[in-house]
Amino acid sequence: FKIFSSTVVAGKITLKIGMILSDADQLIHPTVAGAGKLLAIVAAGGRALIASRKGRLEAESHMSGIEFRHLPLDTKNPLQIYKNSALLQKLIIKENVDIVHVRSRAPAWSAYLATQSLGIPFVTTYHAAYSSQTIFKTFYNSVMAKGDRIIAISQFIKDHLIRKYSKFSWFDPSKIRLIPRGI
Repeated sequence: FKIFSSTVVAGKITLKIGMILSDADQLIHPTVAGAGKLLAIVAAGGRALIASRKGRLEAESHMSGIEFRHLPLDTKNPLQIYKNSALLQKLIIKENVDIVHVRSRAPAWSAYLATQSLGIPFVTTYHAAYSSQTIFKTFYNSVMAKGDRIIAISQFIKDHLIRKYSKFSWFDPSKIRLIPRGI
């Protein structure tokens, strides 16, 4: 995975990672889920930035060096998604974010549009075999399979991704990385 515009400080790579969530409560706890990755980035000398609506776990994560920026990203409204995309583009530029990581579909659409516009890496974590009975739901879910890297949390999810999206020309199964949950 190529890292773009990172800076080297005292022999270390210092990354600025942006995690996009619908709300800060998706972090669950700093030792579980996305917060664990962010804490590792901070511990290694990087900078972790979360864009989300406010959540009750925000204060706890703040003490760990994770930074927050509040945006109303928990929407499926197409007009708000485009508005949020513009807000994210400004935030990404202002904060000099190197990589954007998303964990849920609603904010992923805004992040996808912003990263495509700016040409920075878009990483997704695919957590579940989302139901998709209609073409509209398949399209909505597809954003999680459009990452420059796609993290599958289990072999089942990886197999699901390949089965579900291999028929689409934009899908590249070589972008999937299996990282079991909790590791």
